Amino acid sequence: MKTSQAQQKILITGGSGYVGSILVSYLLKKGLSVRVIDILPFTGPIPRQCKKKFEYIQNDIRKIEPMLLKNIFAIIHLAAFSNETSSDKDPNETKKVNTLATIALAQKAKELNVKRFIFASSSSLYDKGIDKEDGPKNEQESITPLGHYATSKHNAEIKLLELADKNFCVVIFRKATVLGYSPNMRFDLVVNAMVRSVLKNGYIRVYCKGFQWRPLINIDDVARAYYKTLTAPKQNIARQIFNIGFGNFRVRDITSLVQETMVKHFSIHPKIIFEQDDRKDRSYRIITTKAKNVLGFTPKITIEETIIDLVKKLP
Repeated sequence: MKTSQAQQKILITGGSGYVGSILVSYLLKKGLSVRVIDILPFTGPIPRQCKKKFEYIQNDIRKIEPMLLKNIFAIIHLAAFSNETSSDKDPNETKKVNTLATIALAQKAKELNVKRFIFASSSSLYDKGIDKEDGPKNEQESITPLGHYATSKHNAEIKLLELADKNFCVVIFRKATVLGYSPNMRFDLVVNAMVRSVLKNGYIRVYCKGFQWRPLINIDDVARAYYKTLTAPKQNIARQIFNIGFGNFRVRDITSLVQETMVKHFSIHPKIIFEQDDRKDRSYRIITTKAKNVLGFTPKITIEETIIDLVKKLP
């Protein structure tokens, strides 16, 4: 970032959450000033030397006052109903938060001269179900999202791209399933859930015979990717959608990797239980070439390294 840009704040909605708490710390260490808006208290690590550059405001993203967007260089919009389960419980509220509040925030940001709006979408938009999964997808694929969560994110994407212009740079991240340690853990994510189950119960339960696909990426790599959007030339990223991921894995292969890592590094021998059920599960893969070629982003942290780190840090 240029010096003048670096003096402006980065606003992170949902900055108290799983990804947000890691991202905030990363950006502060990079010398940026960060303002967090979240309904949850911020409990993430703030480096002592960075405290003057950090600001937390407890607020609902549907009620953000325009004054909070003044002198903001970029918004990284993470706040949302963040998975299919929570979204299915209240589809109407999901639409209000994930779609309508996102659009309203972007409109305010544009009016107040915020330069960049980086939206946390999801690679689950490519999901067609385990029976119809048909290979890795790039950002140009025509998609028809399934479920309330994916639909809410896709509808927000469409409107955000319409708002973009030469002065308002919109960037969309369709992130893979995130894994890794955070002060605000999520255990509904596949690798995190498996590691926790091993440590707590000594086994991993596998559904659909483990044939469903998941793209994965470490949480610290995600923070690096977001930073890239703050430093990249605007002409390279404006109105762009990026698939962000490390690689694609079948759930049965993830299970084997967790098991092997536990045995090799911790002498823990988890049992794998294949459930005999008829449930339908999500299954999707992504192509991440564009993020490497255009954004200059290449993930660094392997799944095995992440599993080891999780075991060491989880209570």
